[in-house]
Amino acid sequence: IRDITGRRNIAVAGMLIFVGFYYPWFSAPNGTMLRIVIGLLPILLCYRWFNTRQIRFLFGAGITSGLIVFYSQEVGAGATLAVLSMLVFSGFQETCRHGLHAIGAFFVGLFIGTMPVVIGFAQMGALQALIMNLTEYPQLAMLGYGAFPFPSLISAFEKMIANPGFGSFRSFFAVLFISYGPILLYASVALFVSIRWLIRRSTSFDAVLFGIACFGLIYYRSALARSGFDKSGTVFPPALILSIILLWWLWHLGRRVWA
Repeated sequence: IRDITGRRNIAVAGMLIFVGFYYPWFSAPNGTMLRIVIGLLPILLCYRWFNTRQIRFLFGAGITSGLIVFYSQEVGAGATLAVLSMLVFSGFQETCRHGLHAIGAFFVGLFIGTMPVVIGFAQMGALQALIMNLTEYPQLAMLGYGAFPFPSLISAFEKMIANPGFGSFRSFFAVLFISYGPILLYASVALFVSIRWLIRRSTSFDAVLFGIACFGLIYYRSALARSGFDKSGTVFPPALILSIILLWWLWHLGRRVWA
């Protein structure tokens, strides 16, 4: 966040948020917010490439994306597609040749990151099991096995009106913010970035917003496909980061307007 905003206090605020969401009763890192936050590393490396044009950052984004797939399939897929969307977005601003060159460099890094793991499992005779474990759970999760039905906002509102009280009020706002809030935020960011692109005002800042929104949208379905409501909190990190960056941008814009 500091790399994007240039402000240390914004970076500290972001770190405190994730410390606050840490689940201390899980002993493994994939039971904490680290499992989701690590998916933002390729996006940051891609953003660094936008600003420096040093190809090593694209290689790094590809390598980390490939390794994250083995750590968390849905996070790895979200990070990979988010970086690709950022590169495609930047390709519209530049020549097709530059865009294809950047995408090719990213895939080279992706290949470098994944092949040692694949070769290692193949040598142990466990390649088929690796592929099955990487694909079986995401398929079941995307089909909705083990997930709660997606809540109806209208139904929650009607229950709050019919039975007013703290419990129904809390349930309504939980549905609003957990299930619908991130979608509204990501859609708003996509619209904001699209408008800036149409009026030719888009920059690398817009690309990173677009990438985080894509990552959040891709991971959103997986986060809510869990068998417990306590896992729904993992849907928030991309939305929180976007909110912090947008609030900083609006504050900075307001200061310039009223200066």
